Amino acid sequence: MIAVVLGMPGSASTWIFNVVRELVAGRGEPAVSLYADRAQDLLTELGTTDARHVVIKAHSLDPQWLALLRVSGGHLIVSTRDPRDSLLSMQDRFGHAAQDVTRQIALSVASIAVVRSDVPRHLHLAYETRFARRKSTIGEIAAFLSIERDPSDYAAIFEKLKVASVRSHTASLAELGYEPDWFDPATHWHPNHVGDGRVRKWTDRLSAQASEAYCEAFAALSKGEYRQDGSIRWQPELFSYHDAADADGARSLTAAEPACLVFGPYFYLPPGRWRASVALEADTVAPLRVEIVSETRVVLAMRQVTISSASDGTCVLDFEVADHTLPLEARVHAMTSDPLTVRFGGVGLEWIGPLPRAQRVARPL
Repeated sequence: MIAVVLGMPGSASTWIFNVVRELVAGRGEPAVSLYADRAQDLLTELGTTDARHVVIKAHSLDPQWLALLRVSGGHLIVSTRDPRDSLLSMQDRFGHAAQDVTRQIALSVASIAVVRSDVPRHLHLAYETRFARRKSTIGEIAAFLSIERDPSDYAAIFEKLKVASVRSHTASLAELGYEPDWFDPATHWHPNHVGDGRVRKWTDRLSAQASEAYCEAFAALSKGEYRQDGSIRWQPELFSYHDAADADGARSLTAAEPACLVFGPYFYLPPGRWRASVALEADTVAPLRVEIVSETRVVLAMRQVTISSASDGTCVLDFEVADHTLPLEARVHAMTSDPLTVRFGGVGLEWIGPLPRAQRVARPL
């Protein structure tokens, strides 16, 4: 059996991972558990063991992993959390920079979006339901995995994974000198793993503008609803700038020579055909080049436009995404040596259709 726990950062995926480990161990058959967001990591481990059961924890899955899940009939459990709380949880517990966590969340929700559409049979657990505090969740996971155990076993697993028990274990890791990003190789608990468990902590810690930006960038993906509601938007504050100043929710970009005015946010999208609507305004004539670029420096779409007070200011580009693990950026270049000021209002994204599976990139293992 292959059991995969795919969870957003800070969504209690490690708790689920340990529940599955305990349930599988009760079978008394050889098993191995590991973190593996690349299929190659799994295959390498399997080449060194005689395990009949594999338990995987991951925050993202590469295209080869998704193909393996489709053909193997593996059991997939997905855990999600409000992306705003996910960000704050990772910062509080591990001290990670907001930009690094944001990109990790972006990759995670892109993977979740793919599996929630490509792997129909999966168990979804939302952090906001407090599933890790309910004994019944153990039985729910066991039923999904088709594992039958005595109810007393579920109670024992629940006691072992209560907050107080896990805190005691993680405290012992800290005493052994584990740094925050180190983890117990068996359980994957980190020294600072257990947070405060609060839901909606973002309400008193994020600005209204930051809160809206995270929701518009990630919510539809984490729910697997990106194909229906078209509500993905990369707000201006998620980008990097040549020369920027806040102005009424947009960004004023100034240049006196040809330059890349805006770039980023290096986020991820599920495979498919996409339409980007780049919001631009200018009071004077502004010749620009607008691009959508992948990590491999491949320009997926490009348009040269002239923005002025007489134009509607929206540049539309259609492009294709073949691999959801390659980060994407939008770029706006000034194409003149004359001084100009352009207002950038972010990028709206609409999924407009699937790619034939044969067009999806499958990188060699």
